[in-house]
Amino acid sequence: MIRRLKYNEIDFDKYTHCLENSEQKNGYARKEVLDQLSGNWHILVKDDYQAVMPIHIKRKMGIDFVHMPLFCQQLGIFSKTDDPGINGAFLNFLKKKYKVFLYSFNDRNRFDDDLENVKTTSSPFPTMPSLDGKNILRAGNPP
Repeated sequence: MIRRLKYNEIDFDKYTHCLENSEQKNGYARKEVLDQLSGNWHILVKDDYQAVMPIHIKRKMGIDFVHMPLFCQQLGIFSKTDDPGINGAFLNFLKKKYKVFLYSFNDRNRFDDDLENVKTTSSPFPTMPSLDGKNILRAGNPP
């Protein structure tokens, strides 16, 4: 089961253990880095930290939405073994619970469908052209 945890609800020992033992190791997801780059982040977590997905929350014009922190190249889902089914469940949860403007998954996250074909209407912001289209979820319709 995937659930959302706000910053003050995160067990950082379990979070760090999941990151350090993940197939998708990535320095951008470390607590210290996200604290500096984001200042306002939550995680999506599967079960008891079997998989985690950090998300940066940005507030503009009274609307909270998911956006990549400045200077953060990629985040994504972190787990012992990458699983397209679990990744899809995280993506669906993200789209259902948040307004998503931009989220860059890490290069080791695989999905059953290419993300360039994923449409989300949860944000009033226009689509921006994709760099490679592979692991980037953007708001709006694909170009």
